Amino acid sequence: MAQTGLIGLAGGCVYLGAGGAMVFGASSGVTDLLAGLLLPLLVATLVMMLLNAALIAGILRLSGGTSLRFAFLHTSRDGLVLYLGYGLVGFLFVVLWQVERLGPLSLLLVVAPLMLAQWSISGLVEERETQLRTVRTLVAAVETRGAQRRGQGSGSAKSARPSVSSSASPRGCPRRCSSRRRCTTWG
Repeated sequence: MAQTGLIGLAGGCVYLGAGGAMVFGASSGVTDLLAGLLLPLLVATLVMMLLNAALIAGILRLSGGTSLRFAFLHTSRDGLVLYLGYGLVGFLFVVLWQVERLGPLSLLLVVAPLMLAQWSISGLVEERETQLRTVRTLVAAVETRGAQRRGQGSGSAKSARPSVSSSASPRGCPRRCSSRRRCTTWG
């Protein structure tokens, strides 16, 4: 809750600091909307995303020892599309509510894109979980296969050494050769 509150406070302060307007009327033109709403909202959204990534990276560092840089880059890369997408939906909501004066009806018009965004995000999460399960299964299979074969090579080498040294001919051939010709088979 503290993290969400801190991110919201930072986003609001950055929005106002970037010149974000508080009220728009129906007479607001496209330039007013872009300069007074969209650009400050974009800057605030980016700051919120970066702050969220930094806080999550700090939490991961404290709880699991994950590298701050890795956690920050991974979280910000994944969060960028989400934050920008939700920021655009927020922009649409404000334009419909205040500029077009639709009021609560604008909520109904914005719910559909929000549900679509949530559905696509859920699909991405499920896909990543499936990929992670697949990789874990493959790793487990390799480890199991490796565990079954792990001692075979060294066991074969150990069992072969005594027989080679005890059965070697005086000339250094690993096999007992009955003829005087040079042995070309090395076991």
